[in-house]
Amino acid sequence: MKKRILVFILAITLLLSGCSASSNQVSPISGNTLTDCAGREVPIPENTDRIACLYAYTGHVCVILGCEDNIVAVVNGLKRDQLMQRKIPQIADMACPYNSGSINIEELAAVNPNVVFLRVENLADSGEKEKLDSVGIPYVVVDYVT
Repeated sequence: MKKRILVFILAITLLLSGCSASSNQVSPISGNTLTDCAGREVPIPENTDRIACLYAYTGHVCVILGCEDNIVAVVNGLKRDQLMQRKIPQIADMACPYNSGSINIEELAAVNPNVVFLRVENLADSGEKEKLDSVGIPYVVVDYVT
């Protein structure tokens, strides 16, 4: 139930975060599918106990929702975040498959996430999108405007 709540809250966050300012509208979850900020229909697996947060914001949301034990991969910014270090002591040892604008797909696949959260900028490079699509891990693009 906690995992469904996480996906629901993230969908609501996407809806309220400003994606609607673009031409791609975010839809609420329909079954186990949601429309992310890139306008993609993303099937969300029933089991979301292994989450890769390749966008620092999504790591904070997971912690706020009490799902910090489900995080298996993070970005360097989360590893350096002192509050995150207190909340998730094992964060220093987590995989960091995103560096300098590029996803290390082998490192990401090695932690076997059920879902990956990433920034819209990650899809600007078609090579990054191809890498993500090649491993078959569901990924949700998150974006917001102030």
